[in-house]
Amino acid sequence: MTKKILIRKKKEIKRIMGDRSLRKKVGSLVSITDPGDAKIHVPDSDRYPIEIHRMSFEDVEEEFKGKLHVRREDIQKLIDAAPKLLDTDKEIICHCQAGISRSAAAAVILACIDLGGKGNEEDALFAPKSPRLQSPNRLMLEFADDILGTDLAGTLDEWQERKKTRGGVFLPVNRVG
Repeated sequence: MTKKILIRKKKEIKRIMGDRSLRKKVGSLVSITDPGDAKIHVPDSDRYPIEIHRMSFEDVEEEFKGKLHVRREDIQKLIDAAPKLLDTDKEIICHCQAGISRSAAAAVILACIDLGGKGNEEDALFAPKSPRLQSPNRLMLEFADDILGTDLAGTLDEWQERKKTRGGVFLPVNRVG
């Protein structure tokens, strides 16, 4: 069974970090912001320490009008941080601005690593929990595939083909339980 990996939007993280009773349930946080955005404040606490991995890039899947897209190095750093991020019995939260694309991809990558990598791609796509539909950032998945030797992007394509979705890939809601 995979760790409890949750996908949230920035607004929800601000609320969670501001509420001690919610914050103490969090063991790790992957915080993905747009370049120039203020970092999410995580109060220091010896009693409830949180492992934090911060990333900053736009929610685009290719170079687009000068926007900063994710780079292979960003995903390598996430993968390198995975052992520490996954080393918790508490919730692991991945967030971005809307909690749909970048955070979903980060959560799927962590779930795939937690499940053992290659051969567990489909389980990894559906392991993270979210209150909204997900559309993982494809470029992030492609970089992870290259680094980990997995096929997350291809598995996402296969799922899309089976469901004949149009206008993007939206994974069904896997409610927080």
